[in-house]
Amino acid sequence: MKIKTCTKCGKELPATNEYFARDKRGKHGLRADCKNCNSVYRKKHYNKNKKSIRKKQNEYLKQYHIENKDKISEYKKGYYKENKERILSYCKQYREENREYVKSYRREYKTNNRELFNKYKQKRRAIKKGLVSTLTTEQWEEIKRDFNHQCAYCGMTEKEHTKECGEQLHQEHFIPVSDKGEHTINNIIPACRSCNSSKGNKNFFEWYPDYKHYDKKRENVILEYLNYIDDDVRQLALY
Repeated sequence: MKIKTCTKCGKELPATNEYFARDKRGKHGLRADCKNCNSVYRKKHYNKNKKSIRKKQNEYLKQYHIENKDKISEYKKGYYKENKERILSYCKQYREENREYVKSYRREYKTNNRELFNKYKQKRRAIKKGLVSTLTTEQWEEIKRDFNHQCAYCGMTEKEHTKECGEQLHQEHFIPVSDKGEHTINNIIPACRSCNSSKGNKNFFEWYPDYKHYDKKRENVILEYLNYIDDDVRQLALY
């Protein structure tokens, strides 16, 4: 049996892959240092350069995900399909064993992502009622820009609303979902929590003229933005 001397610890060990890592450039096709010494060196190097190594790893993974988005998505779908029962069983067991932590985490996540939850709830309501639900995040941002990031009914800015209510402006259905109002760019305007709550499922043409923040100019802006012509206005006012 061939013997190889480790360049780090000086031990004479069998020149096999059991004791030395493979390296085509090395003698016998093996590294010069033994596996034990190489492991010690790698740990010291990692601990010494942890931040820079993690940064490079994260940058690589981020770029890899961007370049292989579809491939990764298909793999995840396939993996979930093949392991659905096992994954669901594990998730259920984890929730039961960590009930308090899960509750606390959900509350915190919901608080920090209130706008996301509001969007989800509104979209889910529309889907359950069989209504058209096509509003995208990009369209919602466009709507807010068109209204100067202000409540369409009272004029409160999103900055003021975030400071006062701890959340961004709401997606207000001009025609309520209960009256088959779609969750689309043609039926959504920004509103503060107070105005959205006050309007609720009421008819705009019955509610807004008597509302404490009524403003004729804002009313015209809303109707013009949603492309309501005079005939449509008269019909809805009689609804």
